[in-house]
Amino acid sequence: MPNSSLDCFILDPHRAAQLNWEMCRNIIDGIARGLRYLHEESGLWVVHRDIKPGNILLDSDLKPKIVGFELARTMQQGENAAETTEIVGTVGYLDPEYIRSGRVSVKSDVYAFGVTILTIISRRKAWSVDGDSLIKYVRRCWNRGEAIDVIHEVMREEEREYSISEILRYIHIALLCVDENAERRPNIDKVLHWFSCFSTPLPDPTFGNRFLVEEETNWPWSPSLSPGHSSVTSPISSR
Repeated sequence: MPNSSLDCFILDPHRAAQLNWEMCRNIIDGIARGLRYLHEESGLWVVHRDIKPGNILLDSDLKPKIVGFELARTMQQGENAAETTEIVGTVGYLDPEYIRSGRVSVKSDVYAFGVTILTIISRRKAWSVDGDSLIKYVRRCWNRGEAIDVIHEVMREEEREYSISEILRYIHIALLCVDENAERRPNIDKVLHWFSCFSTPLPDPTFGNRFLVEEETNWPWSPSLSPGHSSVTSPISSR
């Protein structure tokens, strides 16, 4: 693909500076439509299990294409979740409920998509080398009433007031996608509706008693992994 993967684009300071909000919104909306196809329209009911910027390719028009189906799993029609014997995915994008229970669902992809939205808007990695997570940072800003600080400085300085309001709405939607309780997360159809209907009110995000970083810090990740870039496989211990 002419523009390589999304992570190469948004995490490169020079290339990231070329992305305005309209471009970012189109990329985010395109990923959501791709997920709707996988989850509802393909006839296979696919759970990708490794949605992240590194698995999103951009063509010459910056239209996204979801790739990296090595970890994907098909579901039965009407099946809400499936039991797994191991945890697979990428640190920083993994659904905490999947980590705890070993049960994977389309809501696991919604969670990873929420993290991806925040990565695009902030141009920050999902997980830093010092152990801080992007989700924790965004929740902290939200709780302080400073969600505008999440927006990358180039977009924050260049976009109009209307665009800033729309970006803040996308941050709000992303926080709903990364709810630690999978049942409270929207499905991808609901997300697309919220994207297209700006007047539709959004529920308040629920953060629970602990930030995600506390959950993931205690998970036995392999020390050889590079958070946010390497896919992981960990067995499910008996519960």
